[in-house]
Amino acid sequence: MMNNLAVLGARRTPKFVKRWVHHNRVLDRVVRRLFSLLVGIGSPVVPIHSGPLAGLKLVVSEHVSHAHISGTYEMEVQRVIDRHLPTGSICYDLGASIGYVSLLMARRARHVYAFEPAPHAADELRRNVAANGFDNITLVPTPVSDSHRPVVFSLTDNAYGPRIVEGPSRWPISTLTTRVTRLDGRPFTLGPVVPGEVHVMAVPPGYGQ
Repeated sequence: MMNNLAVLGARRTPKFVKRWVHHNRVLDRVVRRLFSLLVGIGSPVVPIHSGPLAGLKLVVSEHVSHAHISGTYEMEVQRVIDRHLPTGSICYDLGASIGYVSLLMARRARHVYAFEPAPHAADELRRNVAANGFDNITLVPTPVSDSHRPVVFSLTDNAYGPRIVEGPSRWPISTLTTRVTRLDGRPFTLGPVVPGEVHVMAVPPGYGQ
């Protein structure tokens, strides 16, 4: 009951209030932690309520939002994948974060490669994969771009801010230097691409034919 009320309250909070909270780093994290405490009362694992991901499970944490639990997060992306992903596909989820889209792909794909270099986001992804019992998702802890090269990857205190950076990044808590992976020459179905990895959209010759 409490977790449903927390989700409903978060959904009905005016957008201008949410924007104000998200622009205050300390307040943003306090609110995220409070929401996770309320949602986690009774069980550390919650089902997704609606949409193409309905029935799958999420491990409650400060990185899981009301939109994730409601099933409305990135709904257009969900709908496209649900309508057009062929059964038995090999999928790459680029910037996989907590694994939300990876879970959707895994329902139908032969295998999903989830690229997520941020350690805290990767931990969330592992927990969500385990909670759903999927054995066809492989975590790849590197970012993706259009060439093999060393990059600076900015880490933030949530699972959605980390990215490849060329200059200052909002709310960085640390950075790591790593090498990016290139996907050319491999057939695949693209998942979402986060800012800083957009050049990966130079897809292999013949892709989609």
